[in-house]
Amino acid sequence: MIGNSQESRMWYNRGRFFSDTGEYDRAALCYGRVLEYDPRDARAWRRRGFALIKLERFDEAVVCYERALELDPGDAVAWQRKGFALGKLRRLAEAKSCLDRALALNPSSIGALHGKGWVLVAERRYDEAMRCYDRILAIDPDRDFARWNRQRILEHKAFRKLAADVGEAEKVVKIPAFVYEVLENRDYGGIDRASAALSELLAERSVDTAPG
Repeated sequence: MIGNSQESRMWYNRGRFFSDTGEYDRAALCYGRVLEYDPRDARAWRRRGFALIKLERFDEAVVCYERALELDPGDAVAWQRKGFALGKLRRLAEAKSCLDRALALNPSSIGALHGKGWVLVAERRYDEAMRCYDRILAIDPDRDFARWNRQRILEHKAFRKLAADVGEAEKVVKIPAFVYEVLENRDYGGIDRASAALSELLAERSVDTAPG
């Protein structure tokens, strides 16, 4: 369609309205109309990508962000959201690469740090994920989601350590039933008590088997 700035602006404003009111299907259609007038409108590509993410149409969102970044490769938000969409598609290596590009452009991007932390957790790279959440909290200590995710990682690591310790300890001592229950039920609240009981049993055995 031949460009018409007035018509394009009207559709763009309608797209923003529908996006702001949560009508993302209608927003995506409006931004599509903008792009019929001007397929080189990077901002419309990015906004359409966001609407498609909200609709969980992640493959289409990735295409939109690719087009936006062809036109404006310095758009940190587009890199971040492309990374998010790729993460939802479980294309984790590509997602992390996009999020790293976003952080290279804007090291304080909480959205990119959060997305990277999520990808790293999915890859079981917990220590690196922790560093992402620590950076978020250094930027904004009130980000409760970062504190919550950080705590979940600590609990997961403590759970894995308890499981490994039990595997070794049961070779030499009788493990209390409640310790197994903590593991079976993934009772994160009981980890400290189970670990303490295990340490006490091993300490007692060490005393009992020490040379007289």
